[in-house]
Amino acid sequence: MSRRIHFLGILLLLVNGRCWGQQIFTDLPALLAYAEQKSTNIRSGQIRFDQAKLAKLTAILGVPDPAGSLSFSYTNNTRLPVNLFPSEIFGGQAGTFQEITTGVQYLSNQNFYAEIKLFNLEGWENLKQSKLSLQSTTADNQVQRKTLFDNIASLYGNIANLSEQYQATLEHLAIADTLRMITRQKLEEGLAKPQDLNDSEVNYLSTASSLQQLQFLLQQQHLACKVLCDIPLQDSILIQPTVPLEGLNQSPNVDINLLSVTSSEWKEKIAWSNVRRLRFANMPTVSLFFSGTRQQFNTRARLFDQDVRWIPSSYVGVRLSVPIPSAQSVAQWGKARFDYALQQQQSSQARLQADLQQQQLKTEYQKALAQLKSNEAIHQLQQDTYVKNRLNYLAGITGLEQTMRSFQAMVNSSANRITAAVNVLLAHSKIHINNTLK
Repeated sequence: MSRRIHFLGILLLLVNGRCWGQQIFTDLPALLAYAEQKSTNIRSGQIRFDQAKLAKLTAILGVPDPAGSLSFSYTNNTRLPVNLFPSEIFGGQAGTFQEITTGVQYLSNQNFYAEIKLFNLEGWENLKQSKLSLQSTTADNQVQRKTLFDNIASLYGNIANLSEQYQATLEHLAIADTLRMITRQKLEEGLAKPQDLNDSEVNYLSTASSLQQLQFLLQQQHLACKVLCDIPLQDSILIQPTVPLEGLNQSPNVDINLLSVTSSEWKEKIAWSNVRRLRFANMPTVSLFFSGTRQQFNTRARLFDQDVRWIPSSYVGVRLSVPIPSAQSVAQWGKARFDYALQQQQSSQARLQADLQQQQLKTEYQKALAQLKSNEAIHQLQQDTYVKNRLNYLAGITGLEQTMRSFQAMVNSSANRITAAVNVLLAHSKIHINNTLK
């Protein structure tokens, strides 16, 4: 069973109709490496990681939370304001007023304003939360990567099973053809009935039909592999797995995988940080602010007149802001506390599942190995029974019906043996993934 299925490879190449530039995979690690390059989920994980890094940089700026503005305005007072002044100032009669136009027609104004926060608990907590989010994104990407690898391993196992079944069915088809020829010869010699020849023909055709169905199933599994790994339809791939039985009788060591636990714990820390951030949002903040202004008054319509000086003014100060909690902010803080409690429960569940999954991998491998040993013994016995029944059929000791029953039993035992061997290989592959991605 450790042979390479060259006939199957040639067949699928013809079915695909595309030989140039075809990717051929003979083992699971090569397929995993190729899928890692093609997978949209893994590329999306890198994008989410880059997004989390940008959020961290933004949170660093959010601690001082600098704010400011720079503006320039040019005003043409088309109609200046008029004020009333006592006439006696200008030598007029007391008790009367004179209309005086005030101001300058053209005004240029430059203004700069800046503010930074000296005390900002919410900003510091937001920075801490962004660092936690970066770690959480890394853990989530590893969890998704492991899930993808596990699914690919299962698909690879299906293809390996079908490939070995295909090769075994080819051998069974040759045996069925031999049995058909024996029956035809016995009929010519008058030692068999026409119904026996019909039965042998049906047996041959059924085996040939099974071979064809396996071919279609293999094509479906290759398409499923493209869907799972996000491989474009025009890319031609061929998976030629082998199922080695050597070295699979040793029980491998199974490490506990804490990827899901780590991911859940990071989310728990983020949930608690969110509670603190919403609480700090209602805390006072202290800000330092500065404003500088330059003005130019001009009687001529000239922008930036060099003959008129700019008049500066500025101020600096410290601001204490005390927010008043609203109903919405209180509701958000309460919801964050419940989200944190729920995340604590999910972390506890993840730790429990990690222990159970470790034991499950051990049990699955031991079960598959025990089933393989049993099916190998049964297959050897069924094969021996068929060989003896065929010899007895040639000698005329037994009939065709008993021989065909033993043939079908041998075929079924061969299928069970192949399935058991693939299950051992699949369990071994999942243990390797479990021990590697952690």
